[in-house]
Amino acid sequence: MTWFFPGAGGSSTTCVLNKDLAEPFKTEQGLLNAGMFAPLGFFGLLASRRVLATAAWVVAAPVAIEVGQAVLPWVGRNCDSSDAEMNILGGVSGALVAWLGTYIAKARLQPVQPQVRPTLLSAGATLVVCAVTWQVAITPIAVDATSLQSPDDAQKQAATDAFRTAFGDRYTFANVQLQPGPDGHDSLLITLERDGEATLSWPKTDRFNVSLESSSQPGPNSYPVGGSSRRDVDATEAYAIARRYAGEHYPWALRGSTHRTYPVGENAEFGWMTSWRFLQDGVVMPAKLDVEINRAGRVSQLNVDSGPPHVKLPPIKLTRQQAVARARATQTTLDGVSVKARRLAAYEVRGHWRAQWVVAIIPEGSDPSSVLVDATTGRVDDSGPDG
Repeated sequence: MTWFFPGAGGSSTTCVLNKDLAEPFKTEQGLLNAGMFAPLGFFGLLASRRVLATAAWVVAAPVAIEVGQAVLPWVGRNCDSSDAEMNILGGVSGALVAWLGTYIAKARLQPVQPQVRPTLLSAGATLVVCAVTWQVAITPIAVDATSLQSPDDAQKQAATDAFRTAFGDRYTFANVQLQPGPDGHDSLLITLERDGEATLSWPKTDRFNVSLESSSQPGPNSYPVGGSSRRDVDATEAYAIARRYAGEHYPWALRGSTHRTYPVGENAEFGWMTSWRFLQDGVVMPAKLDVEINRAGRVSQLNVDSGPPHVKLPPIKLTRQQAVARARATQTTLDGVSVKARRLAAYEVRGHWRAQWVVAIIPEGSDPSSVLVDATTGRVDDSGPDG
């Protein structure tokens, strides 16, 4: 279940739980997090001379910070258990150094006195508030790790196979890294030797996104279809080139699908995108292909989802208007906010395919975001569509 925190812009809050407790010890960020809180424990113990009071706030402060980062959208940082882990260990280490110093200097630490009880009570109250907030307002996301990792041979081969399917042997890699994701949905980050980058889903290698260039000026790294290039192609020519490319590399996308070609950028300065989609009773299916052809007639961007072109879905019970109403109800502030249902699409949720309304939340003067509204149950998930 996704919970919504009052006053947080109507969006659900998440916190990453890193299963690999040893990982932050291997990263620069993890060591910095420990170093930041070492002075808190060190000087806190020297100032209070109270072990228990210092320990309470060494634990409460990092927990409060991470929970605050989860529920306060204007903070601009993510909640991560690894940060709290290293902050606490850093604070404990600092307090331990101070304790050893006072012990060696024969400066006995005084036992807990009644006057330190407010400190203990405030730390305890902070932890209770954090626990309640966690229970009712935060969605934990367990991941195997949070930092980039070196790929194994199978992952390297998967990246190579994806590029060979798309472009043959034209491109070589400068680097491949594994980016851990939630619930084992990881990604391979691929950097090309000359220019460009790509991502490939792992372990299911069904999603492949490639950017060979991002400039409005066509460069040598874009892919020539049929080994040739043209000058200043129009929409009709771009579609013909994209269709030829799809037929040679992803012929499944042409069978039983619909397509449209549209300009990328103002006056199509980046070229033309052709998108192929499969429809089932008005629902956009998982399988999709997007091919961007630049003004020189070469492939510059590629998005592939080789999911199923047809899936079994539960009955659709929510209309477009009802989906908009459900999404609008999650917004704490409606002034200047426009809510529009863009499409009905199939998404896999915990191993089952569901029809979901993709609803855009468009605040006045701010970037839009999207939420998913289950077309059967009406459940709202503000994690948004992932592609």
